Amino acid sequence: MRRSIALIGSVIIAAAIPLGAQSADPSILIGANSIEYAGGSPPNCFGPSVLYDYGQSAARHRVQAQLAAMAASGLDSLRVFFVFDYDVSENQYFVPARTGQLEEPFKSNLINYLRDIKAAGFRRVTLAFDPRYSADPGHRFGPYDPTTFEASWGLIRDTQPLLKQYGPSDSRVDLLNEGAPFLPGPDARIDWVQKAYGRYVDAFGANDVTVSAAIGSSVSGLVQVLQGTGKPLPKWFDLHPRYEYTTSLDDLRRWDAELTTAGATQQTLVIGEVKYNDPDAARAVAEFAQEAQHHVEEVMEFPAITNGVGGQSQCIDPPYRIDAYALALRGSAPLIRLTATISDKATTLVTASGRRVTALESGKYTIVVNDNSRKRGITLNGPGVRRSTTARYRGRTSWRATFSPGTYTYGSQSFDVLTDR
Repeated sequence: MRRSIALIGSVIIAAAIPLGAQSADPSILIGANSIEYAGGSPPNCFGPSVLYDYGQSAARHRVQAQLAAMAASGLDSLRVFFVFDYDVSENQYFVPARTGQLEEPFKSNLINYLRDIKAAGFRRVTLAFDPRYSADPGHRFGPYDPTTFEASWGLIRDTQPLLKQYGPSDSRVDLLNEGAPFLPGPDARIDWVQKAYGRYVDAFGANDVTVSAAIGSSVSGLVQVLQGTGKPLPKWFDLHPRYEYTTSLDDLRRWDAELTTAGATQQTLVIGEVKYNDPDAARAVAEFAQEAQHHVEEVMEFPAITNGVGGQSQCIDPPYRIDAYALALRGSAPLIRLTATISDKATTLVTASGRRVTALESGKYTIVVNDNSRKRGITLNGPGVRRSTTARYRGRTSWRATFSPGTYTYGSQSFDVLTDR
């Protein structure tokens, strides 16, 4: 009888655990793609460019707040699109490659952006080089001009050291966003990838570089292309599956098997673009992570709402939420807890990672208050929230608060609450 009760209890407990919790892997990084900061448009979600606008104080302040809010909400990593073309006559907002160097103001803007990503507490950043117009071997915005390759390579070579110097210690390069070839058939990306990958490995090594794969591309073909350089294979592969539960699993399983068949058995996987904060897509990723022959080390959502068949109908401005992926992969939503500490000399409010609160996403928070002062208390005040301790109170208490967009104050300090729409 006791054994039966124990079995029933275990079944009840298992049923209460969210999918993925039983094999939760806290080592999997969860992050988002960074494309724009204010008003992107489908299907690519291009909008005001950070690398173009970051010299404007208002733009930088807005992005700093977005970064702080996302880090406080549990995002570990960012995949930053580095969109470039050959000449500014093609698009003035894209980084020009014409001189083979990172020109101003884009150079200073990238340095400051990387500094701010690092200061916000992100653990990893991946720079995804994404050529357009005549520099794009994928022919997405017009015919590709092979003579632009040398300028493109020069731009990459000039930019990589800045990523290493100013970004988080764990920084990576996607050499050609969705550059895996589509085989069989001729594909200009094959020559581009072979030349760029070979030169990159000669210059910087193979530890931090990959070439991502899009829907329908051949990962085994990519392995063959990279092996053709005579250089070591990447340490990981970046996969971009379709968005829905079944199709996402199909793509990931196929690519996983392709890598094994091609002899790439030691590499880890990054799922670099998945449906934004979606429970079904997150469930597919969690199932795949449990069964895959290759270890999944990172998952990054794409900031767009889809129309149900994979098309992007609405782009999401940062800050981004990762609740669905955290729940599926780790068994619980991100820890949204703040800590307020009051002493006779200072009052601080920090995130779960110990960083001072400068911006948060809207939503529900738990605030642990440690009041050690004999002289004063704390008053937290803002839209819909007013909580305080008296000057005479000493001790530890806990508040629950729902923050709405707006400005909140505590003592002489303040922080902004942003919305994820």
